[in-house]
Amino acid sequence: MKLIRVFLTVIFGLGAVLSAGAQVTGVSQFKDVRPAADYYADLKSLVERYSVVGDDLKLAADDTVPKPADAKAEFFYRPQTRLTNRQFAVLLARCYERLNDLMNAAILSTTEDEKQKEALGEKLFALFNHTSVNRLNVTTVSGVRGLDSSFEEYDALVTLIERVGVGGDFLNADKSYTPTRQLSEKEVSEILGNLLGLPPACRAGGCRIGNLALNYGNKTVDRGRFARILNQYLDAMTAKINETAANFRRPETGGSDPAYRDEAVRIVAEASDLTVNFKTASAELAPESLAIIKQQAEMLQKLRPTTVVEVGVHSDNVGSATSNLALTERRAEAVRAELIRLGVNPDRIVAKGYGAAQSKTANETAEGRTINRRVEFSILKL
Repeated sequence: MKLIRVFLTVIFGLGAVLSAGAQVTGVSQFKDVRPAADYYADLKSLVERYSVVGDDLKLAADDTVPKPADAKAEFFYRPQTRLTNRQFAVLLARCYERLNDLMNAAILSTTEDEKQKEALGEKLFALFNHTSVNRLNVTTVSGVRGLDSSFEEYDALVTLIERVGVGGDFLNADKSYTPTRQLSEKEVSEILGNLLGLPPACRAGGCRIGNLALNYGNKTVDRGRFARILNQYLDAMTAKINETAANFRRPETGGSDPAYRDEAVRIVAEASDLTVNFKTASAELAPESLAIIKQQAEMLQKLRPTTVVEVGVHSDNVGSATSNLALTERRAEAVRAELIRLGVNPDRIVAKGYGAAQSKTANETAEGRTINRRVEFSILKL
């Protein structure tokens, strides 16, 4: 498969250059992380959903002053210690690897046509910005003063400088490298926002990314705070990838029968406007929703037999990203099953759970969370 191979080996090419890192699969493995911590949910997502934490743990131990005498660095996240240049570099490189996986999964699940895969790949690749914030023209690690091939972060920096094009952000103005330089919250946010094409939403009261208010007054960032920032950016980027893929597979605005297209769009929009509820923390439909889904089934049966519709279920951000995604997947299957029971052809309805990745509004209020908990229908094929 040409497109996938190109993305893996040329554009991102991370799998072969990053070390295996510590084998951390669950946030509960950390001896210094407590569930009550404000960063806990975000760190849990980084570990259990995105699998990006690991390569940075030994570096965090080495960067701690005085150096700790822990027997195994991977059992400590060190949330109170300060994020350094080299920790950020290995984490950012790992994030690219994981986002690459998500992009390839989106391509494979969206279309089987090779040309369409290539077209979608180009759209997804265009989401990223491959120019560093500081605009340093650095294209190779050779000649970077202070960087040695024996450094544990060396391969990650090769990737960021020579393959991704943003490694200049980890260098000083004279193109030298300081491994333990500490970054401000503004620097961290700008590097992430620039690279992912996700500038924070800024107003008079300050800037935000996702559900997190950024504090540009922080001259350094501790690792607990960084977990919150990084996860919000990854969640936002995951939503962009999914949205781009979803829009790509929607039917063209033209077509041989625009009147039917408009009618089909109207029908699924009206079906989406009806509120489907579930029992709390469960995929079981609330009793009052059975009549609602019956109305939706009657609407969907007005569509042509060739039309395929997705039932997408979304959640608020209460709870972990992993549990929310799993819950919405089960709920989507529950709605699909009820529609099929009511006579909708199973070949014409696809279930998909999105978790909290595509929130319509902020989750800070009860009203906002209610809006984000929703069931939506979209046309996959006319």
